Amino acid sequence: MLQLRPSAASIWTKCALAPRLWSELPPGTGDGDSDPAREGTCAAWLAEMVLTGIAPDCVSMVGAAHENGWTVDTEMAGHIQGYVDFLRSKGGTIHTERKVRLNHIIAGTPDSFAVFNDGVVIVDDLKYGYDIVEPTTPQLAIYAGAIVRMLMSTQRIAKVRLGIYQPRAQHPSGIYRSRDLWPEELMREVHDIEAAAEAAQLPSAVATPGAHCRYCDAAHRCSAVTHEV
Repeated sequence: MLQLRPSAASIWTKCALAPRLWSELPPGTGDGDSDPAREGTCAAWLAEMVLTGIAPDCVSMVGAAHENGWTVDTEMAGHIQGYVDFLRSKGGTIHTERKVRLNHIIAGTPDSFAVFNDGVVIVDDLKYGYDIVEPTTPQLAIYAGAIVRMLMSTQRIAKVRLGIYQPRAQHPSGIYRSRDLWPEELMREVHDIEAAAEAAQLPSAVATPGAHCRYCDAAHRCSAVTHEV
C-alpha cells in the first residue's frame, strides 16, 4: 500500500497516479530538501520549541540551527513569536507536532491543534512560504478528521475551525484565514479525500494534469504533463 502524506494531498486528491510516480523516484527525492522546505521545517520547529517550553521565546533561539541545517534568524524569530502568541491567546489545551492517523494509509503531523471544553476544536497550520495557502486545503481537513475521530469517543465535538497562519504572504484577508465546519460537514470532506486515496492505490490509476503539477516532484517524468504542455 502506498502511504500518502497530508502535505501532498492537494496533488494526490487531484491526480491518482502521483503517489505511484513518487514511489519510483530515487531515495531522498522530494523529501523536503529544497531551501523553502527546509526553512519552513525550521520555522515549525522553532514554534514547537517555544510552545513546549523548551525555549522561553523565539528571540532566544536566534542562531540555533535545525537538524536540516537551517538557522533561525531575527526575521523568523519575529514572525514565529507572533504565531506563538496568537495560539496562546486562544486558550484551550494546545497540542503541537503530535502525529495523527486518519486511516491505514494516511498519517501526518499537524503544526498545532487546540481542544476546548465547549467542544470546539481548532486545527491550525503554519505556512512560512510566500505561495498563498487557503484553509480549504485538504491537508487541514485530513488533520482535523483524524483529530475528530480520535476525540469522538471521549467528548462531544461541537465545531471545528481550520486555520492557516501565513505571516509572510500578502493576502487581502491578512495573515490568518479560517473556516468553521460542523463535524458532519468535515467528515463529508474527509470521505471524499479517503476515496481519492483509495483510487491512488489502484494499478489502473490515471494521471490528471493541472495547476497542481507545478508542485509535483515527479512532474518531469509524467507523460500526461508532457502532453499537456
